[in-house]
Amino acid sequence: MVNSGSAAAKAEQWLMNFYLSFALLLGFIAAYFIAFTPYQHLLPYVDPVMVALVSGFALKVPLSQMGKQLREVLDMGADDYYTLRIQAVVDQIKKEIRLR
Repeated sequence: MVNSGSAAAKAEQWLMNFYLSFALLLGFIAAYFIAFTPYQHLLPYVDPVMVALVSGFALKVPLSQMGKQLREVLDMGADDYYTLRIQAVVDQIKKEIRLR
C-alpha cells in the first residue's frame, strides 16, 4: 500500500462524494413525499436548502487538507510517527559511524 498524501486526499474526496450523493438522494426522496402532505408549500425551498447544505459539506475536504498543508508550511512539528522513524534512522547511522 502506498502512503501518499494525494491518494489519501483523493480517497477522502471519494468517500465524501458518496456521503453527499446519498444525502441528496434521501433529501429528494423526502421532498417527494412532502408533496403529498400539508407542507407541500415548502417544496420550492427544498432545492436551495439542499444546494446550501451540499456546498457547506463539500468545503470540508479542501479546508481540512489546507489546514494540514498550512501546518506543514508553517513548520509546525510533524506527526510523532514520522519523527520517531527519522530518529531511528539517525540513531542507526550514529551507531554505524560510531558517533555519540
